[in-house]
Amino acid sequence: MSECAQTSHPAINVSIFGNRAKSVTIDRIAAHSYIRAIMSMLPTKPFSDDRPAGLAQIDQRSREIFRRLVDTYLDTGEPVGSRTISRILPTNLSPASVRNVMSDLEDAGLIYSPHTSAGRVPTG
Repeated sequence: MSECAQTSHPAINVSIFGNRAKSVTIDRIAAHSYIRAIMSMLPTKPFSDDRPAGLAQIDQRSREIFRRLVDTYLDTGEPVGSRTISRILPTNLSPASVRNVMSDLEDAGLIYSPHTSAGRVPTG
């Protein structure tokens, strides 16, 4: 991780996808606040099936895995693997079960894998 010019906090390189892919470096604390704000907007229960897919469609287990992935990524700045998440979850889930949830989160556009053998990172 690099350091932001204005602060002594470690910086995180965040990739933002959309019409144009771009990568920016932001302060770790600012990134953490941003992700927490997004997580707080999630409803406690998923919407019915007629609602658009994405954040609103993930269940409680998926939310917990997503939250742990984001927290771990913000702490380390590196892609997070399913085995790492399975070890820090309060429930006893296998890495294979975590990979299945991570695949669903990737399909929803919330995380991505920088390359085939890497863990996952949150999208911007």
